[in-house]
Amino acid sequence: QLREFDASLKRLEEGLAAERTADGHAALADTLIRLGRTDDAIAAAEAAVALNPHHEMAHYLLGNGYARENYSQLERRFPITASPHAPSEK
Repeated sequence: QLREFDASLKRLEEGLAAERTADGHAALADTLIRLGRTDDAIAAAEAAVALNPHHEMAHYLLGNGYARENYSQLERRFPITASPHAPSEK
């Protein structure tokens, strides 16, 4: 399934090179989130919002990216609190 997202990523980047649109950047953000590239996804969602401040999906994806980023930071700092059922690393 990751190969499909990699192929989608390539097509989206080619399309955005030809024409920058809010929908294109939002689709790019969604694909990047699925690939685990949170920082790049946030940048793509921000680009979509800059092109269309009323783009609902872009705002959703931006929030999703920030939530993932913040949760990852929280989990690294407080692993037991963030993931109470995770196995101990002792």
